[in-house]
Amino acid sequence: MPAYFSVDFQYKKDDIRNLSEIYNALLDCGLKFKSGYYNSENDTWDDIIAWNQSKFDEDFELGDAEHYSHDYKQMLFDFHDFSEVRFFILNVRGEDVISFFLIIPEADLLQDTKLYDIISKKDKMKLIEQLAIDIWSHGNVCCIQTGWEGSECSTSMKEIIEGREPLIEPFAIVPRSLYREKWGCVKRDIEGNGAYIHNKEHWCYLQD
Repeated sequence: MPAYFSVDFQYKKDDIRNLSEIYNALLDCGLKFKSGYYNSENDTWDDIIAWNQSKFDEDFELGDAEHYSHDYKQMLFDFHDFSEVRFFILNVRGEDVISFFLIIPEADLLQDTKLYDIISKKDKMKLIEQLAIDIWSHGNVCCIQTGWEGSECSTSMKEIIEGREPLIEPFAIVPRSLYREKWGCVKRDIEGNGAYIHNKEHWCYLQD
């Protein structure tokens, strides 16, 4: 399995009327449904959304010893010339926020140089950045965080509200009211009362 770059779209569960609004926002922002994935290759768009809606209504979380076929179903999308764009749900029962992850192979975003630096393909990263901004503009997202395969986990909304910085590798989007100067990032205001922030140091990888 390749290493993946991830975009974590976090929603407050109470703000979600139905999952179809989240999935349709992906189409509105330029993604094209390709197929289901893993245990849903032959399922239709409507099949997957209906299944996931039933799981969401139960506040379902896959148990450690539970077979993956019981979990939320994943989707594959076409988006520009990325080799793979996968979308899946990660839920923790009892938490008030749920994560929808869009993941892309790191190899689609990075390029090797003779100096053993691994530099981000900024044109490709800009496509992901704009997608995140477009999804934010559709409303209801409470936070967007990004990270590489070796990054830490996303910061919880509770911690962000308390002033801890989100995962910004290389960018994140938070409500303007939650942005903190101490995070030391470049920030610009965007539609929907959002603050787009990025950390220039995290636009590149450096091999050991």
